[in-house]
Order: sequence, then structure tokens, then C-alpha cells
Amino acid sequence: MLPSYSVFYLELVDAVARQDGGVASLFVKSGNQFARVDTNATKDNGSRALGGRVRRSRITRGEEPIHDASGDVIGIYATGYVKPSAPR
Repeated sequence: MLPSYSVFYLELVDAVARQDGGVASLFVKSGNQFARVDTNATKDNGSRALGGRVRRSRITRGEEPIHDASGDVIGIYATGYVKPSAPR
């Protein structure tokens, strides 16, 4: 289940897509991994690709850590573009 503040962040990632094109995602730290809690990336069925983990993909992206007040990394903000398919 997404946290109640998620609607705000969905609007944020949608605004990035409208302004720059591409994909934006927010990940929160969960143990030793980062879980995607908000994104404008979609699955094949058109729904948002929520719940995934940070991994390599067809998206060229940049990632920036999100720090809490003490400097610990608590999340990641990622933006990127889908790589074109390689010629066959």
C-alpha cells in the first residue's frame, strides 16, 4: 500500500514528464534495497510500475540520493529516458 502522501509525489513525477519528457521515479530505502513508491513509468498494461526495486533497465537515467536531516540516505530520486532499441 502506498503512503497517503503519494498523490503529491505522483503529481511531481508527472510534472517532470510533462516538462522534460522521460521517466521520473522516487524510491525509499527498505532494508538494504530501495523500493519504487512513485513513478510515471508504466507496465505493459498501462498501470504505474510501483513497487519495483532499483535495477538495471532499458532506461538511461541519473540518480540522486535523498538524505534525512542527519545525512543518512533514505531514498533515491531518478529521472531518465527509454533507450532506443538496438537495430537487428
